[in-house]
Amino acid sequence: MTTSPLLTCVQAAERLGVSDDTVRILANAGKLAHVRVGIGTRKARIRFTEADLEAYIARNRVAATTPDAEPEPAEQKPIRFGRRRKLDLPEAQRYA
Repeated sequence: MTTSPLLTCVQAAERLGVSDDTVRILANAGKLAHVRVGIGTRKARIRFTEADLEAYIARNRVAATTPDAEPEPAEQKPIRFGRRRKLDLPEAQRYA
């Protein structure tokens, strides 16, 4: 069984183009697969494989839109400022 070497947080951060703190946050949130190594209690020793990083990139890839397609306008919702003021109603019914 051949395995690829495990990467540290700093090495994974360099590959992803983010800080090592961001990598730790992603790993602790369960968004980036990782391996816990050792028995340290103060600072968790976590390592990553190339496959972990590639899977994360694949999950978070955003498809490009074609220049021919026009984006559909977003549905506009009425702006509400508190419970009493309803801007989508006529003036007479706003405070009734």
